[in-house]
Amino acid sequence: MKNFLRITHGVAMMVTAGGLFAEPSADRLARMQLSFEPNRGQAAPDAEFVARGTGYYVALGSQGSRMLLRSNGGSADVRTTLAGAERGAKFTGEEGLPGHSSYFRGQDQAKWITGLPNYARVRASGVYPGIDVVYYGNQSRLEYDFVVAPGADSGRIRLHFDGVTSLAKDASGDLHLKTAAGELTQHKPEVYQTVKGVRRPVEGEFRVAGARDVTFKVGPYDRSLPLTIDPVLVYSSFLGGSDLDSGNAVAADNAGYMYVTGTTFSTPQGDADALVRKISPDGTSFVYIADIGGADNDYGNGIAVDANGSAFVGGRTGSLDFPVAAAFQKQNYGVNNAYVLKLDPAGTTLLFSTYIGGGNDDRGYAVALDTQGSVYLTGISTSTDFPTNDGAFQRNNRGGIDAFVAKFGFDGTAIYSTLLGGGSDDRANGIAVDLKGNAYVVGETFSDSFPQANAPFQHSRHGSLDAFITELNPDGSQLVFSTFSGGSGDDSAGGVAVDLAGNVYVVGSTTTDKGFDVPNRSYNTSYNGGSSDIFVSKYSPGGQSLAWTTFLGSHGGDYGNAITVDANGTVYVAGDTDSNQYPVTRDAVQGNRGGGVDAVFSVLDTNGQNLLYSTFYGGSGDDSAVGLATNRYGEVFLTGSTTSPDLPISQGAVQQLPGGGSSDAFLAKIGLAGSSIPGTDAVRPADFMTPTSSSASIFGRGMTPPETEGRFDRRVHTGGAAIAPDRFERMGRVGATAIR
Repeated sequence: MKNFLRITHGVAMMVTAGGLFAEPSADRLARMQLSFEPNRGQAAPDAEFVARGTGYYVALGSQGSRMLLRSNGGSADVRTTLAGAERGAKFTGEEGLPGHSSYFRGQDQAKWITGLPNYARVRASGVYPGIDVVYYGNQSRLEYDFVVAPGADSGRIRLHFDGVTSLAKDASGDLHLKTAAGELTQHKPEVYQTVKGVRRPVEGEFRVAGARDVTFKVGPYDRSLPLTIDPVLVYSSFLGGSDLDSGNAVAADNAGYMYVTGTTFSTPQGDADALVRKISPDGTSFVYIADIGGADNDYGNGIAVDANGSAFVGGRTGSLDFPVAAAFQKQNYGVNNAYVLKLDPAGTTLLFSTYIGGGNDDRGYAVALDTQGSVYLTGISTSTDFPTNDGAFQRNNRGGIDAFVAKFGFDGTAIYSTLLGGGSDDRANGIAVDLKGNAYVVGETFSDSFPQANAPFQHSRHGSLDAFITELNPDGSQLVFSTFSGGSGDDSAGGVAVDLAGNVYVVGSTTTDKGFDVPNRSYNTSYNGGSSDIFVSKYSPGGQSLAWTTFLGSHGGDYGNAITVDANGTVYVAGDTDSNQYPVTRDAVQGNRGGGVDAVFSVLDTNGQNLLYSTFYGGSGDDSAVGLATNRYGEVFLTGSTTSPDLPISQGAVQQLPGGGSSDAFLAKIGLAGSSIPGTDAVRPADFMTPTSSSASIFGRGMTPPETEGRFDRRVHTGGAAIAPDRFERMGRVGATAIR
C-alpha cells in the first residue's frame, strides 16, 4: 500500500550509537505500526478512533480525518472531510496490537480511561454507498485506502480540505497542499483491482474541483470486481510529534522491560501531561502507554520500578485536579506541588497518587525505592508551609530554595518528610537508598550554612556553588553524614548510587580542581581545562572516608548527569561534552564527537583507577544523556535529548523515524558482556551491529521542550544571590550554550 504520510525531513528521534546500524528491513518496519485506539472520552466527541504519529495527531470520524501537525516553524489543523458521505458510518478496529492505553486525568476516578485496546487498522464501513475507507500506517505515516465494492460508484468520493493555505495539482499529477506547518504532497493515486491474487492497475488521477475540493477520475475497469484507490501523502518539512514531548528518566526491571517517564504536550486538551511508557525487552512494542495529569501542566521527572513491575513516578504539577488515589495530600496548595504515584504492572490502575507541597513552588525531581517497596522522593521547595512530620530533621525552610526528601510506604502511607537546606538556595538532583533504608541525596548549594554532619573531608563551602552529599537515617530524623564537595569554582552533583556494601558513588561537574579533594592513584587526578570537567567520587559506608575522586573531561565543557553501579562495584556514568578530546577507549562505538554537544557514556572500575570503556554518542546537533539504569543482565539503559537530525536508527526499535519539537529524546539499551565489564573488550562495535540480537537499540519520542525540568546552569548564576525556581529548569541547548 502506498497511501501514506511520510516525513521526509525531521529531527531524529530514533537513534543509534555512532551510525553503525544498517537500514531496517521491511519486516522490521512492518512492526512499527501506527497504533489506533477507540475514543472513550480522551479526544473530541466527534472522533471514533485516534492515533499519535511522528509529527501528527489524527482523529478519525464519519466525516473524515483531522490531523494536527507541528513543525519547528508552525502548526496546522488539517481537516479532510468526505464531502457528501453517509452519516453514522460503522468504525471497526482491525488487527489488534499487544499494547494498550490509559488516561488518568483529573480527580474524578469515574472519568479515568484505562486499558484501551490498540489496533493496527481502522475500517469505516459505508462512508459512501458500497465504499469503505481503511486507515493504517506507522509512526511516520498515515495511510488510507478507499475500497469500492462491485457496482459502487467511485465518483461519489469527494475530499474537502480545511486548514490549508493553498491547493494545486502539478504536471506529474501530484497534489500539493500548503499549510502553516509545511507542505503536504499527495502523490498521484494508485488505483487497482486484484484479480486472482494479482494487482491489475487502473488509470486514475486527481481532479481539483474548486479551491479546496478534490475528486478522483478513474478509467475503465471491471465493475463486477472490487476497486482500490490508494492515494499517497508525503510531508516535506521538519516535523516533531503533534506537540512538544519530553523524556526525563528511565528505569528497567529484571525481566528486561524498560520504563520511561517524561512530559507530553501532545494531548487533545493542549496542556502537558506526565507520560509513562513501558516497552518490551526487544524494544519493538509498547506494553502500555499511560498519560497522567489535570487541567494544567504536569511533569514526570523520576521513575523507579519494583520487583512486581509496578512503576513509581515523581514530578511536579500545576494542576488543581491532578488525579489522586489513597492520597496523603489531596489538594495542590501552591503554584506547583510535587507528586508521587504508583502504577500497577499493567499500567491501568493508580495504586496511589498524592500531592506533596505547600503554598508556593515545590517540585519533585528524582525517586528511589528500598527493599521494602517504600518510595523516596526528592526535589526543591520554596514554601514556608511545606508538610513535614514531627521528628523530621528539618521542619522549616531556612531561606530561598530548600531541598526536600519524603518517604512513602508501598501503599502510599506517609513515613517522613523533611527539608534540607541552609540560608541561601539549595537543590537536590538525585537520590539513592541502601539496604538499611538510609537515603543518599546529592545536589548543589549556595549556602554556607548547609547542614553538615560527620564530614571529615570538607566542612565549608570552597566556591560560590558547591556540591553536597547527604545521608539521612531511615526515619528522616538525623543525618548520618553530610559534606560539601568542591573546589574554588562552581561544583554540582548530578546523580548518586550506592552499592550492596553501602559505598556511595557521586557524579557531577566542576569548573576547577583547586581546593578539590582528589586522592592519588585515581584515573585522572588533574582538572583537564575548559569550562568544566565531570567528576566521579566514591565514599566509604557512612561517609567515613573518601576512597577516590577522578576527573573525566578535556579542554571543553564536560558535564556529569547520571550514575549507577553494578553488583561488582563497576561504575557507569553518563553526561555530555562539547570537546573533541573527551577520553574514549579504542573500542568506542563512536570515537569522535559528531556535533556541537555529544552525549558521553563511560565505565570505571571499582577502584577508580581504570577507564574500562568510554564513547561519544551523538550527531551533528546537540545531544545529552541525563538518565541511566542497569539490570541484572548487564544491560545499560540511557535516556536523554538530541537535536541531531542525522542520528541513525537501530534495527527493531519501537519507533523508527524522526520525532520533533525543539529537541527529541533517545532511549538506548546497551547489552554488555556481563553484569560487570571485565575489560575494554566487553563492549565492541560488533555488539551493536549483530542483526540477530538487540544488544543495542535506541528509540524515543520527541522530548525536551523549554518547560522540561532539569539541572541548574553552573555556567550562568548570580554568585549566591536568591534564584527563582525557573532557573532550575532544563531548557535544551541552543548552539553550544546550555541552560541546564
